[in-house]
Amino acid sequence: MTSAGFMQATKVTAVAASIFGLAAAPATAGSSAQPGQTVGQAPGAPLPVGLYFIDTSSFGSRDIAPRGTDSNVNLPSFIWATPADIVGGRLQFVVLQPITASSTRGAAYQSGFGQTLLAAQVAWKLGHDLNFSYLLGAYLPSDTKIVIQNPVLHQRFAITYNGDGWNLTGNVLYGTFFDTRSATGTYYPDFLNLDLRVFSDWGS
Repeated sequence: MTSAGFMQATKVTAVAASIFGLAAAPATAGSSAQPGQTVGQAPGAPLPVGLYFIDTSSFGSRDIAPRGTDSNVNLPSFIWATPADIVGGRLQFVVLQPITASSTRGAAYQSGFGQTLLAAQVAWKLGHDLNFSYLLGAYLPSDTKIVIQNPVLHQRFAITYNGDGWNLTGNVLYGTFFDTRSATGTYYPDFLNLDLRVFSDWGS
């Protein structure tokens, strides 16, 4: 299976939701992973053994006082699906390098590299077309001023059903900042995102 074939989706209905600010303190910062960025994928299911290059794009808008932000994030990634078996699941390694373009209050877009994600993932086939995966990794520090710069411990829990012409996926993304204060004093709480995908290939 090629990466292009894996990512092909002809008819998709997708919903993305995010939950911020798990800590009690006030926060103006959000998630290192833009909410909805994994919609269109099936991260709960293991890939066939091989090396994959997958590139997706995610656009988001936040209307938060005193300034709103529009961001487009391109997400080129390499995934190595190894033949290694971990408790019955496939061991996979992920390198993701976001490229971000952001506009604040309607100003001209600025662009730069976002935080690199290095991660390992184990994905299981549970039977009856049900799959589950767990990812553990870290977003590395970034020097790009328009993105979050502090390092983040990152976990993802994904479940995918891919039977009867359907692909149903729920992906929970949880992040904990190693340093909860930015250089300007902004407080970074833990973040929790939920990306949902509903896909059906009707008539194909």
